[in-house]
Amino acid sequence: MLDNATFDALVAGFYRAATGEIGWDSALDGVQAAFGARAALLQTVDLGSGRMLGLHSGGPGIGEAVLTYTRDYHAIDPRRLHVMAQGPAKFGQPKNSSYPGAASVGGGVGSPIWPTIR
Repeated sequence: MLDNATFDALVAGFYRAATGEIGWDSALDGVQAAFGARAALLQTVDLGSGRMLGLHSGGPGIGEAVLTYTRDYHAIDPRRLHVMAQGPAKFGQPKNSSYPGAASVGGGVGSPIWPTIR
């Protein structure tokens, strides 16, 4: 479980990345470290075409794995295909959210960001 200060720092990192102040890789480094994961990945996808628009990673030394995923595996990744099948309606503001900024952060309409911690 994350303490409040760590959680706040992660949220601040995502906000800074979403506004362009820092890169997504930097924001994801904090996520990777906070969870002690091998990596934290973030993918943007065009929901209309299914084309991957971007893949960002946090964590040390996974550049080759990200390259391999991008080059060979993303098109057949069963988790990615499952999320794509859910359609754009799944990526709006949560129904029970009172926070107006809770809608999906991404590269624009139809480009959700999917965080993955591994």
